[in-house]
Amino acid sequence: MENYTKLKEALKAGFLEMDTPIEILSNALISEQNVVLVGPAGTAKINLIKQFRENLDLPFFQYLIGRYT
Repeated sequence: MENYTKLKEALKAGFLEMDTPIEILSNALISEQNVVLVGPAGTAKINLIKQFRENLDLPFFQYLIGRYT
């Protein structure tokens, strides 16, 4: 649990103004639910998820959704 808290704090320090998505990812991990992050391009959503999952050795699935998807 201590490592998990350190990971959250490190992510919050590395990803400015991403506290809410970090909490969403954390809650989803604890409740064993999926996460969909929606927002404008270039806001580091994928980078945040990749960093989160790499540190916890979790699987990752990415699907880009556009207007005609």
